Amino acid sequence: MDYKKAAEELFEWVLLSVGVVEDVQIFNYLCDRYPELMDNYVRKIEEEAEKVDIEWTEEDERRNWEKLCKKIRARFGEDAI
Repeated sequence: MDYKKAAEELFEWVLLSVGVVEDVQIFNYLCDRYPELMDNYVRKIEEEAEKVDIEWTEEDERRNWEKLCKKIRARFGEDAI
């Protein structure tokens, strides 16, 4: 049995489960406690992200920026951004 692979899969499953319940403390603890597993997890995500080809127009960028600013202002006040 490939224990390293099994450990990585278990680590990923736990991180995803913790993310679903939004328990940031446990997520951070796991990342700090198991840096090698976290590095492998991040590497896999980066590899998958490189495969995604997203084309944004200037209008898309402007609209998304405005949407983000609106959320920030709603949460932190009009002077936040």
